[in-house]
Amino acid sequence: MNDHDSDLLQRELERLQPSAPKAALMQRLRAARLQVRVAVVQRESTLGDRLSRWFAEWWCLPAGATAVAVGGL
Repeated sequence: MNDHDSDLLQRELERLQPSAPKAALMQRLRAARLQVRVAVVQRESTLGDRLSRWFAEWWCLPAGATAVAVGGL
């Protein structure tokens, strides 16, 4: 595709406008949105969950300690 074709295609794409959704579709979407109820489930975190969360948030501490230990050897 050369520059002329890409410019022509770009102008054609800029002219396009999205069509409005049909009323039946919008009605179904609104009805579905009203039916959705999100229940928050609370569960007790396990030791593994807490350790993995700690390591994910503070990974630089063990990595730095390892680097210092390896560097000292």
